[in-house]
Formats: sequence, structure tokens, C-alpha cells
Amino acid sequence: MKKIVYVTGCLGFIGVHVTRKCLEKGWYVIGVDKLTYASNEKFLPEFTANPNFKFIKSDINDLDKLYDCDYVINTAAETHVDNSIVSSDVFLRSNVNGVHHLLKLIKEKN
Repeated sequence: MKKIVYVTGCLGFIGVHVTRKCLEKGWYVIGVDKLTYASNEKFLPEFTANPNFKFIKSDINDLDKLYDCDYVINTAAETHVDNSIVSSDVFLRSNVNGVHHLLKLIKEKN
């Protein structure tokens, strides 16, 4: 049976590699990315050409629900230290509130 996985931050530095590896395994990937300065959109055509990939442009805080899936791999994060100092609200929204929101969505599924 084919695994279904969410990869949040699928176009970020780590997310690109996780997404590619999951697709290589033949898994169905639902990629979520807000498309910020940290996203590398040059990988989007490669991923969307794969029939096992679906892209959702969204902030993880704005997801209404998670479709049935086997895994949620969260790589969506604000990791640039200088940016977290200059704009700590953005950092907290992504790294704390966003993870909390994902956990609530997962809990609702069970």
C-alpha cells in the first residue's frame, strides 16, 4: 500500500530533500509551502510533474484539515537567526504556533 505523507515547508532547504526522497520511494506527497524568501520554487516544476505530488500553497497555521495520511513531516520553520531577532513574531508564528496547529489537526484525525 502506498504511503501518504505531508511535507510542510516542501520547498525549503530540508523540505526539498525530504520531498524528493519520499517521491523516490513511490510515496504520495502532499507538499505544503507558504512560498517565502526561504522557499526554492525552482523545484516546484520537478515535483508537480510527478503524479504522486500535490502542492498546497499555505501557511501551516492556515490549514483547515489534514487529509488521510500516514505521516506528517514538518520542515516549515523560520530558521534564519537574524530574521528571528528582527521579527520574532514571524518566527514564533511559524515555529511555535504552526507546530501547535499541526498537532491539533493531527489530534482531530484520531
